[in-house]
Amino acid sequence: MVKKEKELPREQSQELKDFFKRHYFHRKAASLVGKFIFTAYVLFTPKGWDAIKERGNIFARRNLVGLLENSILQNELYIPGEEGGSLSFEEAKSPGHYVSFDFRRKEEFGEHAMQKDEGSLYSFFLDEIKYNPPNKFTPTDLLQILDVEHLFEFDKPSLDDLIKQGLVIQTTYKEAYDRAGYYTIHKNSMDVLNVADRQVFQITPKGNTLVFLISEGGQPKSYKVRDAKPAFDNKF
Repeated sequence: MVKKEKELPREQSQELKDFFKRHYFHRKAASLVGKFIFTAYVLFTPKGWDAIKERGNIFARRNLVGLLENSILQNELYIPGEEGGSLSFEEAKSPGHYVSFDFRRKEEFGEHAMQKDEGSLYSFFLDEIKYNPPNKFTPTDLLQILDVEHLFEFDKPSLDDLIKQGLVIQTTYKEAYDRAGYYTIHKNSMDVLNVADRQVFQITPKGNTLVFLISEGGQPKSYKVRDAKPAFDNKF
C-alpha cells in the first residue's frame, strides 16, 4: 500500500502530460498561464529580483537552458583560470551542491552569459530525446522550459540517474578538456597539479541544455578560487 501511495503522484503527472499532448488548446492555455506565473514571480518576489541582479535579463535564452555539451561539474572543480593556461580551483559551498563550468556558453550566448555556476542538480529528461544514445546531440533550441509539456519532465535526479539516462558521463580532466578543445593549453597546469587523471563529470551531446544547477535556500554563491600555473612557463 505504501508503494502505491508514493507512485500515485507520478501516475497523475503522466495522466496530465498525456492529456495536454492530446489537447492543443488546453496545452497552449496552460503554457500561457505558466509564463504569466513565472513572470509575476520574477518581477514581484525578492528571489526573482535577486535572479535579475545576478543574471540580467532572466528571460534571455542563456538563462532558460541548462549546461551545454562538454560542460564539466563536480563538488570540487578545476576550471580554466583568468591567465592563459592557468587553472582555478572552485569548491561548492553547500552540501549536495555541485560546481560547473560551461566552456561554450559565452561563444553561444555572448559575453553576458555565466560560465560558472553552483547548485543542486535538476534536469529535463524530454520524451523527444529519451531513447537517443549519449552521443546524439540535443539541439540547443529544443528545450522550452515554460512549455507545459516540458515542465512535466522537470525533475531533481541524482548524478547516477543522469549517467544512466545518458545526459552525463564520468571521465577524467584530460579527456574532458580534450573533448572541449582546451587540453593543449592547460596541459602544463594539469601536470603541475597532478589532476589530469582525476575524476570529473561531463555533459554529453544528449545532455546539451537539459541539466541545470539551481541554488537553493537563497544563499549567496561564493567560490574558493586559486589560480595555478607553471611558474617556469612564461606563455601562461
